[in-house]
Amino acid sequence: MLQKGLIVIHPIVLGELATGNLLNRPKTLAALRCLSKTAMGTVDECMQFIEIHRLYGRGIGWNDIQLLVAARLSGNFLWSKDRWLDDAAKKLGVSYSHH
Repeated sequence: MLQKGLIVIHPIVLGELATGNLLNRPKTLAALRCLSKTAMGTVDECMQFIEIHRLYGRGIGWNDIQLLVAARLSGNFLWSKDRWLDDAAKKLGVSYSHH
């Protein structure tokens, strides 16, 4: 999928990875920065999304909401090992593991 250009990255994920310890840091970050970026939701879109889909009190945070909104906006699927995020993605029909 990576070689076919089917993988996109959200700037939040790129930023989170950049704050961690990475093997071959310069090369890894350069490769991640070459990936296509997904759409990003505005603050208002994300706030509406939380209310419409009742995503409050579900163990997911603001960055997770950003990823869910981006998946919906871009028509992409979201792959996550985070249980709460993946559960929300499944309910919204955007979980990669669900397809």
